[in-house]
Amino acid sequence: MRRVSTTPQITQILASLLLSIIVAAQASAADDSVAGIVIVAAGNFFALDAKQERRILERRSKVYPGETLVTGNTAQAQVRFIDGAVISLRPDTELRINQYQYDAKHKKAPNESSVLTLLKGGFRTITGAIGKEKYKVQSSLATIGVRGTHYEAVIASDGLYVGVWHGGVTVSNEKGKVDLGMGADFNFAYTPAINVAPVGLLQAPAVIINQQPAITAPAKADQTSKGTPPAQDKLAGTLPQMNDSLLQDGAANLGGILKLEQTGIAMFAAPSTQNTFDGIRGKATLGNGGSPVFTDNGLSSSDPAYTDTSAKYVLMQGNATVTASGHAAIDSIHTADWGAWGSGAILQTYDAAAGTMQQQTVDKPVYWASATPTQLMPTSGTAVYSNVIGAVGGGTITDGTQVGMSGFSMSANVNFGTGSISGSMNFTTNSSNTWSVNFAGSGAGNVGVNGSNLNLAITGGSVNSGDPLAGTMTGVFTGTNANAIAGGFDVHSTAGPALSAQGAFVVSQ
Repeated sequence: MRRVSTTPQITQILASLLLSIIVAAQASAADDSVAGIVIVAAGNFFALDAKQERRILERRSKVYPGETLVTGNTAQAQVRFIDGAVISLRPDTELRINQYQYDAKHKKAPNESSVLTLLKGGFRTITGAIGKEKYKVQSSLATIGVRGTHYEAVIASDGLYVGVWHGGVTVSNEKGKVDLGMGADFNFAYTPAINVAPVGLLQAPAVIINQQPAITAPAKADQTSKGTPPAQDKLAGTLPQMNDSLLQDGAANLGGILKLEQTGIAMFAAPSTQNTFDGIRGKATLGNGGSPVFTDNGLSSSDPAYTDTSAKYVLMQGNATVTASGHAAIDSIHTADWGAWGSGAILQTYDAAAGTMQQQTVDKPVYWASATPTQLMPTSGTAVYSNVIGAVGGGTITDGTQVGMSGFSMSANVNFGTGSISGSMNFTTNSSNTWSVNFAGSGAGNVGVNGSNLNLAITGGSVNSGDPLAGTMTGVFTGTNANAIAGGFDVHSTAGPALSAQGAFVVSQ
């Protein structure tokens, strides 16, 4: 047998060839696991691997599962992922790519997944082809699951804020969840802590409106791999700029997002609102089911700016239990609802000028009524409203204890020609405090009948045949011919023991 000898040069060539094959195989494996590609990089933008080693990211840089994407405090960046998703990162953001798997040749494959964790800062994204069951964004406060396409998430100093611009998402944690957009009541949500359920917001929070940077994606994005869906270039090129006009458009559409189909009244003891009466009155969602949302912009319904002015107060059930509820069809198109919640309702106060929202928990029971308002009020004639369809209420006795209401009756005399109303109501709280309450309104200014709404003053009466009373009463006419009134009241004694009572009612002719 002939022996073949190798020279050092041949050995070196073979070793180099083998090394090239290994490197190529490693590169191929890395490419197969790529999660996305950078399409915009401005400022300090880098990736951290599991060992916290930093890799600078530029346009066309690839990003991989297991990496954390980090933007500096003035940086802006966008990444297009392999399923067509595009994400825009705010400055001072940290977003970890836990998992990202997608095979364009086998859509909705069992192993497809997109799991991200927002550690800091915020982002806006248009989601891609990965199915909603396989997609989620985690944070220390809540998890976001998608039901649609275009949303935003921000971790601020006081909690997690989420906003939806198109489609829908679900924000959830161990205490509860809220759906946003796509047929839900809200487009924005706030989660202050992991042990507090996310709550819907009626208006866009300032952290979303005022701080989103303007970034424009390139018209044509680079291909990440052969498996990239054809629609990806178009998607990346049409990512909306994060500017004020888009956000203003979103805020302007909020009235259509929350289905404010009724007028609602909610009364509760010692409220912190600064309304002209003690409680909430304004546009509301349907009350049927016991969990309406109430709004109040602080204006009278006669004010020309009432219709277009954003809500100043928003009241929702929160963690309160439904302790009573009722529903009545006034006619074929008008309905009325009434109910009561225990303590735990949420009151949000918005300051439009400052762009801020404060939230507090109502630690007292809430009594509410809502109704479809009469569209064409009578302009002449009179009516007497004395048929009580439903009533809920309670009171506070001298030691602060909350007590129930029973035996409610009412009679209200309305002159539609003059807009005046007067009447009385009687009820008992704590089975021993008997209330006899007189009310009236002259029709002048914001008192009496005003359109389909009424605002009244407590003009007399007493509790336990002794202590004089003061307070307010408000309501809305409902039915084609103003057949019924849905309203609420807050009364208190002005001498002797400190007694108060609040309630809501629906009464017809």
